[in-house]
Amino acid sequence: MNDAHVESLKYTLKLPERVVFENPPPIDGETSEFAWALGNNLLTVTMKDHYANEDSARDMVEPFLRKWELDAGLRFGGPSLDFRLPRRCLSIGLRRRGTMSSRFQ
Repeated sequence: MNDAHVESLKYTLKLPERVVFENPPPIDGETSEFAWALGNNLLTVTMKDHYANEDSARDMVEPFLRKWELDAGLRFGGPSLDFRLPRRCLSIGLRRRGTMSSRFQ
């Protein structure tokens, strides 16, 4: 029997026209629930725990992203960051008898 598992979510970073970063270096970090890496306006969030579907994974990640957006807005005087999850941009693994295989949907 297959057990779906969300491995990662990929968000695009939208910036308002007034915000310009020239050649920003990639950054990364982690929480107890996921690791993240941001580079070239693409944020990849890799889940550490089991999330059976996109909604449950997003419920864990998106409060962190909203706080990041709010913090940037307060620091830079208005909306500065907007992380968006493009439709169907997640990596799902299927577990079969204790092994893990991956595919992109």
